[in-house]
Amino acid sequence: MSAQHQYTTLAERVFSKRSMGGLNTASFDYAAVGVSCLCVMHCLALPLIGSALPIVGSLSDVEWIHKALVLIAIPISGFAILTNSNRIRDLGLVMIVILSVICLIGGAFVESLHFIEQPLTSMGAFMLSATHFVWWWRHHRSLT
Repeated sequence: MSAQHQYTTLAERVFSKRSMGGLNTASFDYAAVGVSCLCVMHCLALPLIGSALPIVGSLSDVEWIHKALVLIAIPISGFAILTNSNRIRDLGLVMIVILSVICLIGGAFVESLHFIEQPLTSMGAFMLSATHFVWWWRHHRSLT
């Protein structure tokens, strides 16, 4: 192999470790799971805590938090998928990611789905988090 690195896909060339300042796919997986967990905690735990502490309950009704978490989660997940060409080939998990992104966008941005916003975004965040965990676990298992 020559001194210059050979890349197999455009995504590997654009999002290589060198161009991302040393970040790897596991970093994006950790970040995606973290943001998804924040979303699930906001949707499920905050209303429960809010019933005991009214000041916290006021945070559960803030609409922009859902939108902000979705707008953070989708690019992080996209980078995590695009930085590893093997993930794009795993069609089953990619379909779950697409379905979870549709759930997140639908729950956060489609006004006519407001009545099911909480279960829709929770389901999307859980599926997205689970998919990143599976990818992280497979990667970690392949290293040992």
